[in-house]
Amino acid sequence: MLSSPDAAGGPIQSGISVRSSLATALQSPAARSSREIHCETRRNRQIERVDSDGDQFSFFHSHETGRPFEFCFACSLPLHNSGQPFIVSKSFHRGECIFEYALCEDCRGHLCEDFSEESRRAIGEFFQSRIDLSNRSERLTGNWDTRSWLEHCALCSTRRDQTESYSAGGLFMGGGILFDPYPLAICGTCEEQVQEC
Repeated sequence: MLSSPDAAGGPIQSGISVRSSLATALQSPAARSSREIHCETRRNRQIERVDSDGDQFSFFHSHETGRPFEFCFACSLPLHNSGQPFIVSKSFHRGECIFEYALCEDCRGHLCEDFSEESRRAIGEFFQSRIDLSNRSERLTGNWDTRSWLEHCALCSTRRDQTESYSAGGLFMGGGILFDPYPLAICGTCEEQVQEC
């Protein structure tokens, strides 16, 4: 049974927090520098490349509708005409999608602000110590298949198909997906470690 995010908390809020934790960590100065080196100059080309092949990111379509997400779940902003990036997050347990949502950049930022400065720093340090963004970029650069980017947990390299649960996130702009460091997957075991930060 698929759940939609709400403000009630519980596993849904927990999952959102993990995704927000990752988004926070990837905004850290070290991660941002890595992205600038490996990807910022290629973003427009990447969007065009993916836009020409609409099936490339069907993994991130809504499980309920089979279509791309249209609105931010928090503020109902129309995502494809907003002029800002948005993140799509999905969590799976034993192969079943248990919740999913799309979040605009502004709402993602507000959610990250809910973390204390100490928590943001701890989460950032955790991800920086576990993800080698430069190596990942070099290994996957030029690969436009989202399945390759999602094949392994970005933190521990466990194959996604060998985990009982995992979450995946993709960063989008308009009708295209942005590569590097997203899309990525995180296994349930690593998600638990993130929540302990």
